[in-house]
This record gives sequence, structure tokens and C-alpha cells, in this order.
Amino acid sequence: MKRLADGLWIKGYPLSVLGTHHGRNVTVIRLSSGKLIIHSMAPFPAPDLEGIRALGEPGWLVESMLLHDTYAGEGRRLFPDVPFLGPPGFSEVVGFPVEPLHPGPLEWEGEIEIVHLRGAPKLEEHAMIHLPSRTLIVADLIFNFPAEEKGWNRFFHRHIAGFKRYPGM
Repeated sequence: MKRLADGLWIKGYPLSVLGTHHGRNVTVIRLSSGKLIIHSMAPFPAPDLEGIRALGEPGWLVESMLLHDTYAGEGRRLFPDVPFLGPPGFSEVVGFPVEPLHPGPLEWEGEIEIVHLRGAPKLEEHAMIHLPSRTLIVADLIFNFPAEEKGWNRFFHRHIAGFKRYPGM
């Protein structure tokens, strides 16, 4: 895991959609209580699970938008006793109980702020702000595809997904 700030780490994982390469970031936040928020699930191999647990006690699993169901079941399986938080409607998407992400748990007060990003109701995306480091944590609000993308990746992102500008997505 790459440390971004005190109490904040990120780990990238591969993710392909229709043969295009997107990647997926998992963000781990350690609160002052020592409990962890694991934002965005992934196919966690054993060494990564050990690395997460070495940072603190997993306290919450978070998926912050409706389309992020790919690895939600995996997260639920690996952390069965940890509360799972998500946007409205996420329980129906994943088929297991999910607690509301907004408003965030009282234990997050003063450290994490949740912002419901209105304007795309089919996504129900929520952003998290890690207040101590002033870091914005999002799911699909912002993409960062390399300017040198070629072939199918570039075609897909530009013409099918609708991203019209290169570089700097």
C-alpha cells in the first residue's frame, strides 16, 4: 500500500471493462480510534489482507456508488462482521444488507465528511473527505487515463464512454 498522508493509504488493482483497462483504487483510512475504513473493495490477495489488518482494526467497508458492486461480495466474505456502508439502493444491487453511507457513522465525526454528489441519480455517488489531510476520495467522479492510450482503450473511452478530451481525464 502506498501511504498518501497520516492515516491514509491507497492500493491499485487491475480492472477491465469490456476489454479496456480502468484499474481500481482501494483507499484505507485509519481513524484516530485506530479503526479502519476500507473504501472500495477489490480481489484482495492474502498479503494485501495482512497489510490492511496490520494498519488497524477494519471498522467499515464502503462502496460509494451503485456501479461499484463488482467486488462487494468479496469484501463481505473477507470481512463478514464489519459493517458495510453504501448509497441508497446498494443492498438491492448486491443482494445483502448494507447500511446507509450518508450520513456517516458518528465515530467519523471530525475526521470524515460524506458528500452526496447529486446530478447522476442512477449512480448515487458519494464523495468522502478525509479532513485531517484535506483529501477528496471518490469512486468514478474523476478518471485518470494516460494521454498515450492507444487502440481499443482510447476508442472506448472517447467514443463509447463519452470522454472527449485527452490527455488528463
